[in-house]
Amino acid sequence: MTNPYDSHPPMMPSDTRTVLLVEDEPDLRNLLALVLADAGYVVTTAATGAAALTILATTPYALVLTDYHLPDMTGKAVAQAAHQCVPPPMVLLMSGSPEIARYARTVGADAWFQKGDPLTTLLSLIRHLLGDRP
Repeated sequence: MTNPYDSHPPMMPSDTRTVLLVEDEPDLRNLLALVLADAGYVVTTAATGAAALTILATTPYALVLTDYHLPDMTGKAVAQAAHQCVPPPMVLLMSGSPEIARYARTVGADAWFQKGDPLTTLLSLIRHLLGDRP
């Protein structure tokens, strides 16, 4: 069995600002991508869980920011796939549901964000997870 990362160099410190954003709502996906890019992150977006799994199979990320409720699978499946990556990225789970904290604990996410909270809170969480300075 070959490792899909054999052709890629290991994640270096310069790659610690890479984010895979998985969100099915186009307006929110575009807004979050813009906010993250303005904060200095290199963002790749995916509209479905299947697209995210395809991307994760070939490209390492420092962080996977995924919605819990996707049209084709849950954020749990995305988080589980992310945990299998080498090196494994941090996983931040988001949802509009007040149950997001419970969801995050059950999937082993590193953090959670409730949609509707200020985006400054999301950026603070990401900075904390990736060891960035504000």
